[in-house]
Amino acid sequence: MEVRLEGLWALALDENNLGEKEEWFIPEHYPQETVDYRSPAFLFDVPFKDKKRGWLKKEFDFTKHVKTLVYLIFFGVDECKVWLNGEFAGRLYNTAGKQVLEVSKLISDKNTLILKFERIQPETLGVWKYAYVIEDSPVPALSKKMISHTPKWLDQVVLYSIFIRNFSPEGTFNGVTEKLPQLKAMGVNTIWLLPIHPVGLKERKGTLGSPYAIKDYYAVNPEFGTKEDFKRLVDTAHSMDIRVIIDLVINHTSPDSVMKDIDPKFYKHHTEQQNAAWGWTDVLELDYSYAPTRKYITEMMEYWIREFNIDGYRCDVAFLVPLDFWQSAIARIRALKKNIFMLAEADNPELYPVGFDLTYDWNLMLTLRRINRGFYPFYEILEYVQTQYQYYPQYARRMIFLENHDTPRAVETFTPDFLIPFNVLKFILPGIPLIYNGEEVGIKNTPSLFDRDPIDWSIKNSALLEFYKEIIKVKKSYPSLNYHFADGFDFSYDHSSVKIHRFDSEKFLEIVFENPALNSYFVSNGKIRKTFQNVL
Repeated sequence: MEVRLEGLWALALDENNLGEKEEWFIPEHYPQETVDYRSPAFLFDVPFKDKKRGWLKKEFDFTKHVKTLVYLIFFGVDECKVWLNGEFAGRLYNTAGKQVLEVSKLISDKNTLILKFERIQPETLGVWKYAYVIEDSPVPALSKKMISHTPKWLDQVVLYSIFIRNFSPEGTFNGVTEKLPQLKAMGVNTIWLLPIHPVGLKERKGTLGSPYAIKDYYAVNPEFGTKEDFKRLVDTAHSMDIRVIIDLVINHTSPDSVMKDIDPKFYKHHTEQQNAAWGWTDVLELDYSYAPTRKYITEMMEYWIREFNIDGYRCDVAFLVPLDFWQSAIARIRALKKNIFMLAEADNPELYPVGFDLTYDWNLMLTLRRINRGFYPFYEILEYVQTQYQYYPQYARRMIFLENHDTPRAVETFTPDFLIPFNVLKFILPGIPLIYNGEEVGIKNTPSLFDRDPIDWSIKNSALLEFYKEIIKVKKSYPSLNYHFADGFDFSYDHSSVKIHRFDSEKFLEIVFENPALNSYFVSNGKIRKTFQNVL
């Protein structure tokens, strides 16, 4: 049997450190006054913020076979003590790697798991990936699945994200088209355009509204230009061997969407709307239990591929859209264009079997933040990466990023000592690197999502841009850096250096980070091929 511990837990705060004295670890003694805690905890929702210590409780059923071992497995959890059914099960430590407790003698049909977090620090999330209770194996069943639908070209992708409204002085499709040669020169081969559709007027935020509050999926935002301008952008990009994916925002629409006029039943009843809980007060949630909703959205997905030859979709909050919809819709569009690329804004492993090729590695960025703040040593990022191979399906790719349109800029998040080393990691760890427009020149201002706020390209760090050009060349020069499987990655470390090994069937590459400065150099066939000094 296998149980994944997710959803709501009961969080009890313990500011006066009374929990152990009052035996909160015994289910009957756990406080009645609790608040809901959702696991896995989300990067932008820090439930322990400004607290000293807290306890989590989760109840679950489990049927154990005779003479089998049962494991309690955590793939991402902060330091804590663990009790199962009132008995002490062990302690979990401050590491980004996988941690396993054998609980065969403690498990029963009805169970209560209780965790105590007492060394709470900034950005403590508690349980920040799924926890599992598994019989006879410390590896989840989902990680044994093999992903085979991903297009081969994805492994060479250098992805660049563009917020059209603020990318160029014009804020238009044509403004993007004009800058394609510069992106090509840097080494970018795939661009992702934030939503291209008209924004709703009702409940809009800011002056121009959020691009994620879409009024009409079949139209383009007139402030960006025309459909002919968009087609020209896609065709020009393709002529330069640059692929184009667009944002697909189908969990919700603006309140004044044209879909409301077509059929109000496209939407969930107002009592079922959950968007306000996320702070999305300018949208309404679609109802995927209604078959015509699925038909409308699937046909729309086909439309942009058929009429404009786009290469894929970045799917906003993909985890909120039903899995069975994704499975049927992705199969439909793959029948239309075989090598379509599907990127999920989520890190749920179950999205891969239904057709997604890539998911966000939010927790890699979280781990880098913790390294930056001194909570983890540098090598913990490698412990984290290796753990993912026992968490996601085989051959699953992850998107690696230091910033995106939902986060502060990397130059504002990370100290200068870590900015170059973390950028090197972005391109040499197993995964697909993302560059958010302006990141490559050290832009500090995070453009507003709701107003006209053009990037000031005159304020740029030329040394950082040159670094990006060089690290992309390195990535493209070594096939082993595009090999995303468990047998192509390992690492070692000691007091003087951290060494990352990337290899495929033919070549071996070693990337060495020297302590403490974290200057890096690339070694192939016993020779140093490239060095990156940790200076800007």
